[in-house]
Amino acid sequence: EGAYLAVDSTVRAFGSIDILVNNVGGSGGAGAFDAASTQQWNDVIQRNLMSAVWCSQRAVPLMRQLGGGSIVHISSIFGREYATSAPYSAAKAGLIALTKEMAVDLASHRIRVNAVAPGSIFFPGGSWDRRN
Repeated sequence: EGAYLAVDSTVRAFGSIDILVNNVGGSGGAGAFDAASTQQWNDVIQRNLMSAVWCSQRAVPLMRQLGGGSIVHISSIFGREYATSAPYSAAKAGLIALTKEMAVDLASHRIRVNAVAPGSIFFPGGSWDRRN
């Protein structure tokens, strides 16, 4: 519902939507595969993968009406490499796989779909700041 609200609010404010950037993340403290609870798995998958699904599903019909558009998923290097959170890594890897499927499925509608997988970023209070 929140994903639909975000897309619908954009359309109300600007009249249409021709680009969607799905940029949400966080591990929610979920850690190793066997230590993460069912609730942590659900929360992390909903936040990192399913929010992109719901926003994209809402935006795609609008982009088709416009004759095309662009969707960018912000994944993570941890969707490709080891991280200390199994749910987060699985969700971001799922986002990369989703991107590939969407890119092929939507190409005929002139909707470009890409993923960006940034590495760790230094910011105050972040993991690199704590390591520093």
